[in-house]
Amino acid sequence: MVKFFIIAAMVILVPLFAQMVDKPTNPCNSKIIEKARSTGFRSLKFDEKIQYYLDLKKCGNKNLVKMIKKEVNTNQLKSDADNSKLFFGKTSSCAYCVIALLVYLAFA
Repeated sequence: MVKFFIIAAMVILVPLFAQMVDKPTNPCNSKIIEKARSTGFRSLKFDEKIQYYLDLKKCGNKNLVKMIKKEVNTNQLKSDADNSKLFFGKTSSCAYCVIALLVYLAFA
């Protein structure tokens, strides 16, 4: 009889506990959106980018969605600018002169 109650409790309770998932109450505050806001959009993997767009689409507050997108894009542009310091120094000066000369010759 005790075995029956244990088995019945397991059959009833295990599926109930298995369905408990830590879902965010607001899709605008999901883990992936927070990751994009903190580390940038390019730090997301392909499947995380899909989830990012789905979470933004599920978010009800359209003004908040615009603010999140603007913040993520601004942070990404700043980090890209910091990482792409390629045209500095003598090489860039020579490249700019060559480009200016080619444009002048092309339109002269």
